[in-house]
Amino acid sequence: MKKLKHLYLRPQDPPFIWLASFVFIAKKEQWTKGEIQKIVQTVKHLDAASCYQTLTSFIENHK
Repeated sequence: MKKLKHLYLRPQDPPFIWLASFVFIAKKEQWTKGEIQKIVQTVKHLDAASCYQTLTSFIENHK
């Protein structure tokens, strides 16, 4: 699984901000449109906690 190196998500931000940040950094780190779209489609229907957990699973060295 690919991981993003420069993404930081704050738990208090709304899911829209997490998703926008994810897409921005993924593009910057040269992920393909397909890779990004697959993750966006997965998380856009999740509740906030699940969305946060899923997106943070794509961050390198996230604790």
